[in-house]
Amino acid sequence: MDNVCISPNGKQLGWIDSSGPTPRVVVFDLDSGRARAVADGGAEWKVRDLTWSDDETLLVDVSVTHRLRANRDYTNEFVRTLAVNTRGGKAVTLLMNDADRKWVTGASLLSRAGADAHSVIMTTLDYSAISENWISSVYSVDTRTGKGRQLASGNRSEEHTSELQSPCNLVCRLLLE
Repeated sequence: MDNVCISPNGKQLGWIDSSGPTPRVVVFDLDSGRARAVADGGAEWKVRDLTWSDDETLLVDVSVTHRLRANRDYTNEFVRTLAVNTRGGKAVTLLMNDADRKWVTGASLLSRAGADAHSVIMTTLDYSAISENWISSVYSVDTRTGKGRQLASGNRSEEHTSELQSPCNLVCRLLLE
């Protein structure tokens, strides 16, 4: 049992069960005393972390290692955040579930509760073919669909490189521009 976390209302525990051949995410209902698996990691996925977004949504950070076809000696770790509805339904990948971000290595969770119900705030890098540069972007992401709505974006210029090391600094800078 790893990464135990309690839901905001204090009625459920979530944890990573690594006792079997593949990791799985388990939710334990404190009122009923029952545990149930809500997501299986699969053989290639590494389950990294858990946190609750709201009383029915468990956020699961996973990663997978990919070899690039152009160079078999080069591998990259791709991190994704899944939103799991603990009352049923399938897990959805947050923000990184479209072809434009397939090769972006990951997104960071800035806030587990957004302004809207069932939303989180995330940041990632998006490639701009127009400027031929990576753009830092902040999104409000719906935890039921995985779709993001851009809140702010800005260039990764050299003068801001140190600011980009901290997602909070990035958000402040982008929102104040």
